[in-house]
Amino acid sequence: MADEANIPTKILIVSVWGSPKSWQLTRYVVELDLEIKELFKFTNLSEKEIKPLYQATKDYKSTLGALMECYKNASFLLLCSSTLADLPKKNYKEVVNEAKVKIEENLKDPNYCIDSSRVRIAILPGIRTCLSNIFSVPFVR
Repeated sequence: MADEANIPTKILIVSVWGSPKSWQLTRYVVELDLEIKELFKFTNLSEKEIKPLYQATKDYKSTLGALMECYKNASFLLLCSSTLADLPKKNYKEVVNEAKVKIEENLKDPNYCIDSSRVRIAILPGIRTCLSNIFSVPFVR
């Protein structure tokens, strides 16, 4: 069996975003799982600084900023909805592309995220409530 100390450990944090356009700056707190053996190795904290809660050093519009502060070298998978795109579009690929561009623009803002190079974006199909007749079928007698 391989020695645990020689196995490189990577962290993937999965986060879900809705529509960030109305998010306000907030001081986020990250709950740390103290049962993880040698948790300090995964964070930007020393062994003595590890406590159940880590408070971000500044306000963010997303938990990503606080999580990035706390977890060094972690990678992030950001799950977002295709409903972030404006309609109408010619096809679903255009919808996905527009949603991704909107999220990428937000990730450039340090109020959302401190290192966008650590974030991968996945645009997933969303459910949209359509309040207009764009998708309605005309009534036929």
